Order: sequence, then C-alpha cells, then structure tokens
Amino acid sequence: MEARRRLVEPGRGQVWLRLGMPLLDDEPVSTTAQVLGVADIVNGMTPRLTPEVANYPNLDLTVHLFRLPRDAWIGFDTEVSIGADGIGLTRAALHDADGPIGASAQTLTVRLRDE
Repeated sequence: MEARRRLVEPGRGQVWLRLGMPLLDDEPVSTTAQVLGVADIVNGMTPRLTPEVANYPNLDLTVHLFRLPRDAWIGFDTEVSIGADGIGLTRAALHDADGPIGASAQTLTVRLRDE
C-alpha cells in the first residue's frame, strides 16, 4: 500500500491511498476493488487517539460510490468522532483526481489501554 497523508488535527485529515499489489497474482484489479481494498484502513490513518493510548478497531465498513474512480489513487477527507461511552465513527468523503466519488463510514469501539 502506498499512502500520502496530511493531518489537520487529531482525528481529522486527508489521505491518498493506493494498493501496492494486486489482490490476486496476474489478475487485473477493478477500480471498485481498489477503493474497497484501501477503505478499511482509513480509521487508522487519522486517529483521534494514538495507538499507544487506545485500541480502536472498526466494527463495520459502509462504502457508497456514486461513480467509479478514474485510477488507483483514492483520496479520503476523514473525520473521527468518539463519544463518552467509547463508541466512535470514522467518516470520509472519497475522491479521485477528478473530484468526489462517494463516502465511507466505520463504527469504532474505542478502549483505552491500561497503563
């Protein structure tokens, strides 16, 4: 995976991601598969809390695309929110070089690490 990242503040930033290898040897990867292949890691790219402070696995992933991306580089404008009960949400607007392509959402369960 290749990544370019700009953090605005904890839990907010922009990330460009691209798969570094095919899902299956000698098989072309569709642009839809490329989006889904990178969308799952977005919650860890702009964390509100560092991995040293908390675990925050995503419990699900929902991706809505209203058009297919032009190429393999997918941009995510991401924001992470965490409630007082430890439930959170990572939301991202997805885009390629031509503009918006969709949105994603991931439910998080945030657990502080023991010191």
